[in-house]
Amino acid sequence: MTFPKSEYQRFGRSKQAKDISNGLSFEILLVDDEPLILSILSLCLKDAGHSVTTALSGQEALDLLHQKPFDLVITDLNMPGVDGITVLRRTRGIRPETKGVIMTGSVLSESTRRLIFREADRFLAKPFSLAELHRTISSCLNSEVLLAGPCKQDLSGSLEALPP
Repeated sequence: MTFPKSEYQRFGRSKQAKDISNGLSFEILLVDDEPLILSILSLCLKDAGHSVTTALSGQEALDLLHQKPFDLVITDLNMPGVDGITVLRRTRGIRPETKGVIMTGSVLSESTRRLIFREADRFLAKPFSLAELHRTISSCLNSEVLLAGPCKQDLSGSLEALPP
């Protein structure tokens, strides 16, 4: 599959970026126990040219981290078994260079907020826009690439409509 070279790809490239058929792509591990959220986010990130691997649990994410490197892990905070904080902590032990984003729709206590900001590179409160997701990825990976472009499929209202 080739990705058309667009205007944003002429900017400087992050050290973590890979050149796939003249397109810019990041290896992203997306973790959420809600299949619908996982599907929507995965589709949008793939449309933006990223290589996306999905996991429906924290344990599945940890297994995948042992198999291949990722530039970024985006994980839900609250999942049965291995939660998002644990995923990011163990990610740092396996691959310290991997960046991490926590997302949640839960109301957070002050101590939980401090924990998230200590463990994660960025935080996304559900519901969030897909443009906000792209900006977070760009910011997290120190990419000069402008990722706020729309998905090929119009999913802009889909994520906002999902329950937290």
